[in-house]
Amino acid sequence: MSEEKPQQSAEEPEPGEPKAKPSPEEPEPEPEREPEPGEPKAKPAPEKTSDYYRINEKLPVRFNNPGWFHGYGTKEAVSMYRTSNQAYGSRAPTVHEMPKVFYPSSNKFSKQHAAFGMFQSHNINVTLEKSLVTGPDNHITHYDRLNFHPSYNVNRPSICD
Repeated sequence: MSEEKPQQSAEEPEPGEPKAKPSPEEPEPEPEREPEPGEPKAKPAPEKTSDYYRINEKLPVRFNNPGWFHGYGTKEAVSMYRTSNQAYGSRAPTVHEMPKVFYPSSNKFSKQHAAFGMFQSHNINVTLEKSLVTGPDNHITHYDRLNFHPSYNVNRPSICD
């Protein structure tokens, strides 16, 4: 007689029948045990903004989870050249600094520029500069050293008096 291994059925046992023992290939789940005093405790769940503040339901998920932001405080700068902005910017955001409301902007402006491009003026640049100091009818420039401003002309009276 040949010995055959019993095959496990894929069917689930009926509610009244005892469950079959797992095969030796499958490890049994370890029972939960209390951590010993020397072992580190499990980390608490990361804080969420919604745990402390009332947030808008349309708030993106990343703003509700400040622990998702990485890359803060990677390299320590020389203390002589360290600025207050570096000290503030090296800390990761907390739930108290995250936005509670999010107002997305529309992309109407970008769509228009993608379709038509930037505005281009095809006019010839022939306008004269008008000075607020010397008036609209005087078109002298600041490079004209002989006729800079009428009030500097000693032969005529000053118009600024």
